[in-house]
Amino acid sequence: MSSLDYEHNPGFVINRTARSLSRSLDFRLRNSVGITFAQWRVLVLLKKTSYSLSQKEIADALGLEAPTLIPILDKLQNDDLIERRVDSSDRRNNRIFLTEKTITIWDITLECATSVLTTALTGIPDERIQIMKEVMEKMWSNLQTNIDSPDRPSAALARRPSRRDRLREATVQHT
Repeated sequence: MSSLDYEHNPGFVINRTARSLSRSLDFRLRNSVGITFAQWRVLVLLKKTSYSLSQKEIADALGLEAPTLIPILDKLQNDDLIERRVDSSDRRNNRIFLTEKTITIWDITLECATSVLTTALTGIPDERIQIMKEVMEKMWSNLQTNIDSPDRPSAALARRPSRRDRLREATVQHT
């Protein structure tokens, strides 16, 4: 039986780093402007699109389920950071808009993000940062290709013997 060195596995390292970045930014945002990292992700998406989005569009873009997104939007609305308006083309849906209050705290949130990233990248030469970004983009692209066609296994999985074949091979080797 093979063992996996979880702590040195690239997936583990990436996940651990991403979680640490998220927690660090969450801490700074809470202390600076009173919002969470999850709330900030919604604001970033709305700011990036420069127009309103439906709740479904936000959920899809952030990879969230509606039950997870609704409380985030409720809190942002209670804090006057977003406004929900009935969609004029489909009254069953709400459109989400940024408010003036969001615009007033925007630069502070960017300072928080920049500070966390600067801390995370301290001591790493620019050329290594560039390589890391290229590698991460390639990994993301590989995974998106696999996600987009779940019925078709990736090339690596297609070459991998099935569990049954591996058991058959192991049995033959031990006899």
